[in-house]
Amino acid sequence: MRVLSFVTESHEDMLSRFVVNRLDLAGFTNSDELQIVYGKQVCESGEYGSSGFNECMLDKLQALADVPIGEKCFYVDADVILLPGCKQILDAIILQTDSIAFQWDDGQLCMGMIYWTQTIATRDWWRFIKEYAMVRGLMDQSAMHQLMLGAKWLPVNPVALPTRVFGNWSHDRKDKTLWSGELFTLPVPCVAWHANFTIGLANKWKMLEHVEKITCI
Repeated sequence: MRVLSFVTESHEDMLSRFVVNRLDLAGFTNSDELQIVYGKQVCESGEYGSSGFNECMLDKLQALADVPIGEKCFYVDADVILLPGCKQILDAIILQTDSIAFQWDDGQLCMGMIYWTQTIATRDWWRFIKEYAMVRGLMDQSAMHQLMLGAKWLPVNPVALPTRVFGNWSHDRKDKTLWSGELFTLPVPCVAWHANFTIGLANKWKMLEHVEKITCI
């Protein structure tokens, strides 16, 4: 299995600590290939929605499209922390041909964690999203959802990864408020946590450090 991530300078230390240094802990072995794609820091702050962010996501989409045909891949954003059991859960997920499993959050598919086997159809899907994002000036996730919303037919089958097992702050949050430092516990089981639904890199660091602390690992 290929573990893939896209990163720029602003998130490099975060990726190293919470993904790269935890691959063994999460159950990945020497037979699994780690690939990190480094992008230019065109988004000065590195923060979601800030100037240059959408342009940066084009490089992420290209990285998804560049996965070789036939390769099984688990993509994680740089603000994800891997936890024990991740590889075991992924190995137990059976996807139909041309299916792509996305993290689920706040009623929609999220591109922070993605699991799929690359086919011609999935490769072309990533390319199509990139072209559409370029034309419309959108980030990766917004472009994908616009395409899905207006589609009468899709060349791929988008599905959700097990909710809460691949977790984030939006799960079970009826008020949909962003995280601002509150203490919380993880659902059981949880094998990966995405530090979205909070504003700023400092808060992402705090959230990931909290998850690291409460898992005692």
